[in-house]
Amino acid sequence: KKQINQSLEIFYLSMNYLKNKFPSSKIKIIYIPSLPTIYEFNDPINTWSNYAKKKKFENVITTRDQNEQNSLYVRESINQYSIKNNLFYLDLTKSLQNFAKQNIIHGPIDYGHFNKLGYEFFSKEILKSLN
Repeated sequence: KKQINQSLEIFYLSMNYLKNKFPSSKIKIIYIPSLPTIYEFNDPINTWSNYAKKKKFENVITTRDQNEQNSLYVRESINQYSIKNNLFYLDLTKSLQNFAKQNIIHGPIDYGHFNKLGYEFFSKEILKSLN
C-alpha cells in the first residue's frame, strides 16, 4: 500500500496545483481502471510494463482478490477526495467490466491499450455522464 499511497499523494498534489493555478476551471476526474481490473483473470495475475522491463524491475504478481482490494481502495480514496474538494468524479470500472464480459475491448495490436471498440465505449460513457 505504500506505493499506492505515494501515487495518490502525488495525484492529489497535482489536483491541488491545478485547482490553485486555474481557479475558474472545472476539474473532472475520470477513473479508467487497469486492464487486470476490467477482466476476470485467473490467479496469479502477472503484470509488467515496458518501463519496468527497461529498468530491469521485477514483474508484479498479484491475485484477483488483492487487485480488487487495491482497486477499490484507490477508487474510494479518489471518490472521498472528490467529494471533499467538490470535484466531479466518474469511475468507469463497473461499466467497463460489464461491457468487457461481452466484448473484446483491448488488442489485438496492443493488449495493453483499448482497441477501437474500447475507446468508443468509454468515450460514450464519459459523454453520457457530462450531459
